[in-house]
Amino acid sequence: MLDWGSAAVADYRLDVANAVIMAYALGQPHLAGPMLAGYETATGERVGDLDCFQALALTRRLAIMAAAMQHGAEAVGLKPGADQHLRQHSHLARGVHAWLSGITG
Repeated sequence: MLDWGSAAVADYRLDVANAVIMAYALGQPHLAGPMLAGYETATGERVGDLDCFQALALTRRLAIMAAAMQHGAEAVGLKPGADQHLRQHSHLARGVHAWLSGITG
């Protein structure tokens, strides 16, 4: 998966954290564990401090959601109408916030 809107030079663990989050966001949480295990097998290393990088990724996601709802979806690179969808389905932002709160306490 390529997300050119989020392209950046960053720690690889941020990519892994985003992939885990996307598995949940797409309703496929059962894929997160095998995907993480596959990555660790392929690299031969354990992905450390994943909670920290998930917290960073979730914070970014919340900021994008808030900005989209305030300034419009296209202003933050989301597809047209995504801001309306976020407003109509506020449980999505609450879910991201709850996940972030669970990680950060």
